[in-house]
This record gives sequence, C-alpha cells and structure tokens, in this order.
Amino acid sequence: MAKILEQRPPGRNWRVYDWNTWFDGNVWLLEPGVDFPVTTKLQSVRGAAYMAARRRGVKVTIGTSDDEKSLWIQAHLPT
Repeated sequence: MAKILEQRPPGRNWRVYDWNTWFDGNVWLLEPGVDFPVTTKLQSVRGAAYMAARRRGVKVTIGTSDDEKSLWIQAHLPT
C-alpha cells in the first residue's frame, strides 16, 4: 500500500518550472543553469513545455537558440 512521506526524498530533481510566467505571450529565452538544470536535455524541456501548454489549453512555439544551448518559447494567447 502507498505511504505518505513527511518530506520528499533527497537526490530527486523536484524543480517546478515557471510555466505561468513563461506562458504570458512574451518570447522567453530559457537558459540551462538558470531556468532548468544544466544536466536536463533541451528535448526534455521542450517536451515538458508542450505538455504544460496542453494542460493549460495554450498553444506554444518553441525554438532553439543559435548556439543550440538554450530554448526560446512563446505562448499564443487567445484574443
């Protein structure tokens, strides 16, 4: 049977991304080590963004920076 823990186990990345801010319609540059862990692959962040957008009913456009180390993201808000 599942158990309730007093706190989260150590060693797991429990970072919560700031989707509410990033889905405001502006173009945001998401940088490794600042907005997501350096060890996280860009494909993972891109996938998480698409899933977060779908949960919120928002359409997003996502691209890679010229150096392919960062992502840019823009939400398309309903008019």
